[in-house]
Formats: sequence, C-alpha cells, structure tokens
Amino acid sequence: MPRSRVNGMTAERAAFEAAWDRFASWLSAHCPIDHAALRPAATTEEIRTLEIRLGFPLHPQLRALLERHNGVMENPEPDNVYARGLSFRWDTGSVERTASPTSTSCW
Repeated sequence: MPRSRVNGMTAERAAFEAAWDRFASWLSAHCPIDHAALRPAATTEEIRTLEIRLGFPLHPQLRALLERHNGVMENPEPDNVYARGLSFRWDTGSVERTASPTSTSCW
C-alpha cells in the first residue's frame, strides 16, 4: 500500500515536522537559551559517514531529527549550565556522539 504524501513528504514525516515545529516554537518562546543551544542540521555527508561507521542505516526518525538539528552545543553559555541537555535534561545527541564508541546514550 503506497504511503500518502503531504507536500512531497510521507504523512509520518509531515507529522514529525509539524510536531518539531511546535516544539521549537514553544522552546524559543519559553526557553530561548535552550533553543539557541540547538545546533544546525547535520549535513548529508555527516549522516552518510555516521551510517558507514555504524554499519547500518539510521532509523528514519533519527535521520529526520539530525536533518533538523545535529544535537545541542557541547559548550553552552557559561551562565546556562542546562543548555547542553536542554533544561528538562533531554539530550538530542549529534552525529559525533552517536558514532562514539564510548557513548552510553542511544542519541
């Protein structure tokens, strides 16, 4: 059965994008320092390199997340000790952290 598409995306991807847009909007309004800690998107090459290092393709939802933000800043502003993991302690991870052999996080 073919997947339905919205603006060239699968319905699942469109729902993810809409949810992330709502989250980012909320974060920007209520936690601007945390919002500023989000890194730019991972490049296609970074994601491809990660998949090669891991030896398997990324789950589509992880890929979608990395395509929006490649984790959060490693060294947040000195006056915001929570920015690295966002104030509610959620770490989005990055391509580098995901590929790290010492990483204990699935992100």
